[in-house]
Amino acid sequence: MPTEIIRPTSTTSQTGWNVSPLHSNLGDNNVATVAEQTSTTCNGIMVLGDLSIDAASTINSIEATFVGVAGRTGTSVVTIAYSHSTDGAFGSSAKTVTSDGIYTYTARTTQQDGSSALTVAYVNALSIRVLPDTAGVTAKEVLVTVDYTLPVTAPFRGVYDNTEKKLHVTGGNVSISSGHLSL
Repeated sequence: MPTEIIRPTSTTSQTGWNVSPLHSNLGDNNVATVAEQTSTTCNGIMVLGDLSIDAASTINSIEATFVGVAGRTGTSVVTIAYSHSTDGAFGSSAKTVTSDGIYTYTARTTQQDGSSALTVAYVNALSIRVLPDTAGVTAKEVLVTVDYTLPVTAPFRGVYDNTEKKLHVTGGNVSISSGHLSL
């Protein structure tokens, strides 16, 4: 299934970082620009960019990634959560950050309520929260990978008959890019 990466595009709030606004370094797709934790009280909330896919697409999952390295103590726990403009925070997940690396968090398949499917509109209203512990961290990037399925659009006129398990084409052109066609 196709994926799209969305990154922070603005900063809602931040505390304890050496750069401001936080998204300018963590959402720029450049691991050379970093944000260093400067206080034991440290956090940041950043608005994620909108998806460029068809609004009728099905969102299968969203998965956060943090790129960084632990600070002065050599080990830091970084918690990532999503935040929706009307639902609040959800999907909180923590990773122990040690060596310079890429840390992928638990994929999320539902909205904040835990039962409603994710939609393009819902994902377009998300922010991401970054909350390191008191040990110190150098953050390089934060991003979200969105796995989705495009809506089915028929380039021809036809009807699928569930009883006969056959597609009845009544007009237009049909292209077969792979597989078999029996006539």
